Amino acid sequence: MNQFMNEFQVYRFQILAEMYKRSHADMDFVMDVQKIADQFGMNHRSFQSVFKYLYMEEFIQVRSMNQQSGDSYQASIKHKGIRAVEETYQNLNKPTQYFPSYRDMML
Repeated sequence: MNQFMNEFQVYRFQILAEMYKRSHADMDFVMDVQKIADQFGMNHRSFQSVFKYLYMEEFIQVRSMNQQSGDSYQASIKHKGIRAVEETYQNLNKPTQYFPSYRDMML
């Protein structure tokens, strides 16, 4: 069970960290989170779980890039999400409230 939980924590961190990098920590930068998940090879069910978690924890804000887009996976990183990523990177060996240590996630 612990390995299963750790896998989802890693997925969550990967998505959030990639949003942080792509946006240059800009809370107004809107991106397609589904495309990020696709690059990590995440299946749709896992992605939906991760997306919902990041939204419910207020790490991301759901947005729309334009009125024509019917895709509901447009989002931007929020201040709390930026802080969570930066906390994980500040001490690579220490777990945070939301994520295992960076070193453990990269094993």
